[in-house]
Amino acid sequence: MLRNAYLMAVLTGIALLTSTQDAYAYLDPGTASLILQGIIGGIAAAAAVAAAYWLRVKHFFSRTFGRGGNSCITAAETDNE
Repeated sequence: MLRNAYLMAVLTGIALLTSTQDAYAYLDPGTASLILQGIIGGIAAAAAVAAAYWLRVKHFFSRTFGRGGNSCITAAETDNE
């Protein structure tokens, strides 16, 4: 049943992509700017999430393999230096 649903979704997508008509639409510069801001914001959010999880992974391996002990530098501690 799942295979039939997948096949139907693929065929529907192909049909929609091949049966297009001219839209005669206009995108003003404000719309393009909004789309560009959304893309840049998404990239920045993904980078922030990746950086946060990278610190967790580094801390896990440093505790696992004995390098660094239990010390973990946080953002609050770096502000005091």
